[in-house]
Amino acid sequence: MTKIKTRQIVSSLFSFFFLVVFLFPVYPAGATELNIIPNASVETVSSSDSNLPAGWVAEKSGDSVTNFEYLNTGYTGNRSLKVGITSYTRGDSHYKFNQQAVVAGEEYEYSFYYKSDVATEVDAEITLSNGELAYIYMGDVPASNVWNKYTTTVTMPADASTATVYVTIFSVGYLITDDYSMGVIPEPEPVEGNIIPNASVETVSSSDSNLPAGWVAEKSGDSVTNFEYLNTGYT
Repeated sequence: MTKIKTRQIVSSLFSFFFLVVFLFPVYPAGATELNIIPNASVETVSSSDSNLPAGWVAEKSGDSVTNFEYLNTGYTGNRSLKVGITSYTRGDSHYKFNQQAVVAGEEYEYSFYYKSDVATEVDAEITLSNGELAYIYMGDVPASNVWNKYTTTVTMPADASTATVYVTIFSVGYLITDDYSMGVIPEPEPVEGNIIPNASVETVSSSDSNLPAGWVAEKSGDSVTNFEYLNTGYT
C-alpha cells in the first residue's frame, strides 16, 4: 500500500510541475513576450540608405525646419536617433519602424530610452483589416537632459492588422532615442504562496480594533449577527 501511495504522490507532483512550467510560463515583471520592433537598438545600418537604420524611416509633416541625424553614439551600443527642429510652424517629425503584424485586441507595452529638451508625444499608427489607417495617442513624454526610460501601453483595435509606434517632436528643440521595445503584455504569472493578507488574523487593524488588518465583517439579509474578533485560536 505504501508503494502505491508513493507512486501516486510522485505522479501528482509531476503533473503539477508540468502545468506550472509548460502551461503557465513565468515572465519577469514588466517583461513582454517578444520584441516585435525590427532592429530595436538601431545598430544595423540600412543597406539602401546609410543615414537610416535598417527597418526604419524618417518622417515629417507640416511646416518646420527639421534635421534627422543617425548618431554614432547611444544609450547602449554605437547608434541612436536624433530629431532636431530649428524652426516650427505646425506638424511633427519622428523616426518610426516599419509596420509589423500585431494581434487584434491584445495590449502591447512600448518603451524606449531618450533625451530631449522639450516635451514630446507617443502615437500608434495602425493599419486596419480594411486597409484604413487609425491613430491612437499613447501619452506625453516629459523633457529629460539625461537618458531616461519611458514606458506606455496600447490596446490594438479589434480589426488591427499591422502597426508601428513612434515618439514624435512638435516644437523647436531636439529628441534623441535608443533601445526600443514593443510586445504583447503576457498574462500575469501564477501567484506563489498564500495570497490572503494577514492569513492567521493575528494583526489587528490600525483603524478598527475589532477587526484583523486587511479584513472586513459583512452581513446581508435579515438576521441578528454578532461578529467577534476572539483572543484565542487554532494557532
